[in-house]
Amino acid sequence: MLIDTVWSYAYGKPLGSAAFKTQPSDFHVREELGFDPDGEGDHVLVEIEKTSMNTRDLVAELIQLTGLAEVDIGYCGMKDKQSVSTQWFSLHWPGHHELPVRGGEHWTVLQTYKHRRKLKRGSHARNRFSILLRDVQADRVLLEKRWQLAIHQGVPNYFGEQRMGYERRNIQQAYAMLARYAKRPPRRLSARESMLASALRGFWFNQVLSRRIELGSWTSWLPGDVVMMDGRHSIFTPEADDADVLDRLKTLALHVTGPLPGGGKAVVGEALLELEQQWLREDQEAIRRMATLVDQQRRSLRLRLQDVHLAWEGDDLRLGFALQSGSYATAVLRELVNFEPESQEQRECDDANSDQ
Repeated sequence: MLIDTVWSYAYGKPLGSAAFKTQPSDFHVREELGFDPDGEGDHVLVEIEKTSMNTRDLVAELIQLTGLAEVDIGYCGMKDKQSVSTQWFSLHWPGHHELPVRGGEHWTVLQTYKHRRKLKRGSHARNRFSILLRDVQADRVLLEKRWQLAIHQGVPNYFGEQRMGYERRNIQQAYAMLARYAKRPPRRLSARESMLASALRGFWFNQVLSRRIELGSWTSWLPGDVVMMDGRHSIFTPEADDADVLDRLKTLALHVTGPLPGGGKAVVGEALLELEQQWLREDQEAIRRMATLVDQQRRSLRLRLQDVHLAWEGDDLRLGFALQSGSYATAVLRELVNFEPESQEQRECDDANSDQ
């Protein structure tokens, strides 16, 4: 499969251009847990705001500061280095209530709580974004109309390019990994190998989503489809004539899904399975190898924007919105304007789960 594929747009080509993430303050992201801390337990929940710092570097500082092992520190997801990001960490630290310092050169502790459980990847509810697009070169009326389409109809839930790696190198390395394990799969993947597998599965998902956009079926039910509740990961197979399901698809309460290939029995109908296999036919051998390493999953094809905001600041555009965990702000932006490609330094978020 060609790794330089350009995926389809839902509402036509971008309407112009803009500069993106020219400085960290242009990209604010804040995790929202979706639950209240327990107030007791052997873990310390810490909300930290960091600037120009990726998640793993902060974890390294927390290890040095507390003396804990890496396994004792949990977090919901990775965040871009070129940003101002607020995220939660859990520290398994019985007898402690807070960190001995309130921050470092690039980070500040906002609040701490006691908690019973370690945070896991994707365990937060959503991410809230405030993004400044600079020097926007586009018709404002058309751009605001496109924004309204995104709000009312959703946007394609593409995995972002940061999942694929700079110049999609993660995809190339993932193919090489599968070839290496063709005859003898490992008992367990390393953290790096898990990230590569995740990247390639995301690449395949994007391929299927792109084809369904081309067919006009990325928001509508096809025979054999399974659907997912908005903001949740549970799936079910509706009846073809279920009017309630069709209505809930229109209101963005439900979404049809695409594949994250892996092992196990297919949950979609035979006709849809054949379609998805046809769209990924050049990679069927790689998918069979992937099935020996990870289990298959489904992911929503559509992304609903919440708590939206748009304001012009001269020639710059400020956008605010919240997205469910596991989704990418760039999936929203690409439907509006082209933005300058990020450098490897800007794109650094070493992300495996990608909540963004």
